[in-house]
Amino acid sequence: MANGHLFFQLKMMRKNLKPPIWRRGLVPANITFAQLALILEEILELPKSANYEFEFYQKKVKFSEWHENMRRGDYYYDFRNAPDHFVNNWLKKEKWFTFRICESGESLPEYRVEIEKEAIDPRFSDSARPVECPVLMVTKKTDDDKFWTSSYPVNDRFQELYHLEKREAEYHYLDELLKEIYEQKKGLGYCSEMVNRDTHTKESAYHAIQNFAKEFKSYSSNISDISLKESMSMDENEAVETYKGPVVKNAVMPRQRSTVEKALLIYTQKELLEDAENLGLQLAGKSKAKIAFEIARYLLDPDHMRGKLLEFSEEELDAFEILIENPFMKPTEEEIDHLEALWDLGYVTVYMDGAYEVPEDAEAVYQVIKRNGYREFHRQAVWILNCLYAFSDLYYVAPVKVLYRMYKRDRALTVPFADFLNLYEKIPEEMNPCCVIDDKIMLSHLAEDGRYKLFDMRQTGTEFYIPTKEEIECLSRDGYPSCVEEYQKLEAFLQNRLEMDEDRCSELCRSAYRMFRSDGEPSDFVKDLEDKKIRFTSRKASEDFNDLLTQAYLHTWKVELLGHTIMEISQPTASVTVSSKATASESSNISFVSDSGEKTVKKTEPVKKIYPNDPCPCGSGKKYKKCCGRK
Repeated sequence: MANGHLFFQLKMMRKNLKPPIWRRGLVPANITFAQLALILEEILELPKSANYEFEFYQKKVKFSEWHENMRRGDYYYDFRNAPDHFVNNWLKKEKWFTFRICESGESLPEYRVEIEKEAIDPRFSDSARPVECPVLMVTKKTDDDKFWTSSYPVNDRFQELYHLEKREAEYHYLDELLKEIYEQKKGLGYCSEMVNRDTHTKESAYHAIQNFAKEFKSYSSNISDISLKESMSMDENEAVETYKGPVVKNAVMPRQRSTVEKALLIYTQKELLEDAENLGLQLAGKSKAKIAFEIARYLLDPDHMRGKLLEFSEEELDAFEILIENPFMKPTEEEIDHLEALWDLGYVTVYMDGAYEVPEDAEAVYQVIKRNGYREFHRQAVWILNCLYAFSDLYYVAPVKVLYRMYKRDRALTVPFADFLNLYEKIPEEMNPCCVIDDKIMLSHLAEDGRYKLFDMRQTGTEFYIPTKEEIECLSRDGYPSCVEEYQKLEAFLQNRLEMDEDRCSELCRSAYRMFRSDGEPSDFVKDLEDKKIRFTSRKASEDFNDLLTQAYLHTWKVELLGHTIMEISQPTASVTVSSKATASESSNISFVSDSGEKTVKKTEPVKKIYPNDPCPCGSGKKYKKCCGRK
């Protein structure tokens, strides 16, 4: 491969999921859309199918493979034959596109692919070795994800089969590429002289009408609905199925406000069923109109709207209210970012010309709940949720007043304890990781069979650590103590020494925290890095990393220590009382060397440590790692 080859960094996010699931990777320039489809199918672990599709929503263009007797394009989108077109101009000028596999009878996820940046002659982070094939960089997913497996050797396959080779333009279809790469072992061909072919290109009826209107602008206001229908290349029902927003057929006519149900009818039945499933609605076997009606009825229920909007930030609700005051406005990029999740849910509608609006009935319901003090409740409830997420990281079980003390860290939201309990009762159960029994709050899974009592007995006479407002926010937002100096140093070291991107470094710090907060130790995390083939290039770098890792471990809030750190309870003047259970979990024989290399910190009164494969002390008969140790 020639030096200085251009790559594009892409972030592939699965649509309609929260929290997001995504992968980031590098793909080479100077390839066709058919080659890019094959690469994305590898990265996203999709079937090797020629029924792929690239959708550039802003430009109203779709790329897929042309075959005889196929139907090309639709009312709104131009058609381009993927093997005949190179990716460079599109990935340089556009910000994102949608990638999907259009297999009949299969429920495969769609992906929003963001084009993050260009990289010339990138290098692997663990060496100076240049990148000479596509690369999967980062994966963010849940442990039980049914589409991506941790064992799938994406990068091994890329290095073995997809090495870049300079060749003449070939314009191969996907089935030809599969034979070339997998059977003939020819690698992935790229060329320097990229010439697009337009043999099978088809312009959409929508663009044809736009071009006609530009040529005869003085007559555009007189175009009737009938003349527009006669100029369509397909009937209106088929056109509606292809567009993801309300159809505005005559832009000069006064616009009619949409409703949630009407906006939902624009989607296909399959897409509506997926939305219904995400909302917990079982509507399989219903007609498309009935599904749209039931989803709209759910979203417009005031109680459901109150609960769903708790998923959004203050900034997102501000953008929502601005849109209510200015229907059909064309928001800025920042405002679009704030409105995107609301659009995914169904509370915002997007028109073809880039205008946004809140459907009329959604606005009416929101104005009702707002008049009843929803914005103030939203501020308080979102902060309670932040405290609950932090609580689930710091403790097993505690008096409810511990959560109240956390809530009072935001001095602007202080309320009497009785009012706080009323607010807590209004948190939707599906969003709350905890539950309350009598005057105790605990992780929900410990409430089963009364197991929380075993943990509570061992905590008698102990003092809980109450995090600051900043600490609560960083735990809830980032999932690890990103505001703690020792973790900041660890993250900066990973970013500077291993040249990892910010998301990857944060992911590793989050992984370290998850290990350290329970029964993991620095050596466990080092082994995990070795398993991921992340290594340091020098002994000095490795030693510096081990020092930083140890400091992060010592300053980690430990569940077994009621939120305190090992460093904190090891101070000679510390007034913190720790239960025997906490002492046992941390092991009395832990010894660490400080920065001076002389002073050691030791725990006294040795108590037997509970190992993952030991019987759980709660008496369930299960192993500790399968029972109370899961958290």
